[in-house]
Amino acid sequence: MVFNAVTCVNLDNDSSLGSFVLGGYYEDEDMELRDKWAAACLKLAEERNWEPIMFSTGQYVAGGQHGWRLFCGQANLARLRDYVYPKLTELQDTREPPELLTERT
Repeated sequence: MVFNAVTCVNLDNDSSLGSFVLGGYYEDEDMELRDKWAAACLKLAEERNWEPIMFSTGQYVAGGQHGWRLFCGQANLARLRDYVYPKLTELQDTREPPELLTERT
């Protein structure tokens, strides 16, 4: 079975994210699930002030809102679900709230 590289764009849900899939064919349910994971990653990235992260050796998301939106718009479901989201939650869990930092000093 041979798949041709195609680009599918899903902008019909009034989101500013959109869905980009390269190199294969995906069902609508897969696209919806991918979009949900992308939205979750964007929410956590925004909470971290759009900081860049390295989620795997040699693979990173550039900082800034533009970099995050580009990445999440193009990344596949597995990359978002298995690498980026866990890294964001790991980073979030290790940060202390500012009020705890000022109490110790």
